[in-house]
Amino acid sequence: MERRFILERQRVGIDAAKKKGVYKGRKPTVPIEAVRKMHGDGKGPAEIAAALDISRMSVLWRALRAAASPRAADGGAGTAVRRAWMTSLQ
Repeated sequence: MERRFILERQRVGIDAAKKKGVYKGRKPTVPIEAVRKMHGDGKGPAEIAAALDISRMSVLWRALRAAASPRAADGGAGTAVRRAWMTSLQ
């Protein structure tokens, strides 16, 4: 019961902070648009990661995967589609 009250007060505080513009969350660490542009120019994940000083996995999972998820194309069904997509990113 008390936990519910705590969560309710927390939610009210967060909503008030958002209205003031002080509750914005963490700043992005991966420049997604820059990654997508470099990938579109034909650069691979390792080259992109080195140029932007981020990890290769950040390039693959955060930037490129969000841009063209195979789940949207196949309804989330086939692993062959995902495997082909991952191969195309390398």
